Amino acid sequence: MRTDSCWGFQSASRILGGPTVEHADPEANQLIELIEDFDLNSTLQPGTITYEEGERQSTIDLCLVTLGLVDRLIRSEVDREIDHDSDHLPVVTELDMSVIQLKKEIGRNWKALDEKVFDDMLRLELPSLQRPRTKATLDRYVREIVTAIQKAAEEATPIRRPSVKSRAGWNEECSKAVAEAKRLKRIYSRCHSEDTWEAYRVARNKKGRVIKKALRKGHQEKVEKASESPESL
Repeated sequence: MRTDSCWGFQSASRILGGPTVEHADPEANQLIELIEDFDLNSTLQPGTITYEEGERQSTIDLCLVTLGLVDRLIRSEVDREIDHDSDHLPVVTELDMSVIQLKKEIGRNWKALDEKVFDDMLRLELPSLQRPRTKATLDRYVREIVTAIQKAAEEATPIRRPSVKSRAGWNEECSKAVAEAKRLKRIYSRCHSEDTWEAYRVARNKKGRVIKKALRKGHQEKVEKASESPESL
């Protein structure tokens, strides 16, 4: 079972804090790996100031969410109206936690269809050859054939197990972006050079954008489908 999370924390490492930080936090790479492993996405707009000390400003406080909450985000921003006695500005994150009940559709792994089982089951279920003479008998005959095909397919095709890649909206572009980010991450783990880090950073950011866009589109399509009629809810 997949659990979605919303994480808030502070970080002032050189990697996350920019070139003005004198010493890199030794746990910075662990944080980057954590973000990569859990596919976390920042809810704040790039460049959001979350820390002020005199004339000094920086983005120190972060709010990250897992993929399942990306399309649930209503707002995530600094709210100066909240009383606080700190140099860290209060960050308000609001999520849409309403639940839309959709009809559960069983997905099947069509690539694993057993052709022999399908053929045997189809021969067993197909109605005998007929020559319908009326529209009513023709319609009934067609329904019987369709039912036979469906039963044979269900018998010969295993049910697909849900995974993050089976989420609505996930596509081949998402899979390629994840694979490329992981590949460059392995290279950076071996070399630890500025070039390999930059290549990995660019791929990681692209992966986040690609997945966020795809899942948002998938969520919108599900909502539109659910709103078409009461039966879809």
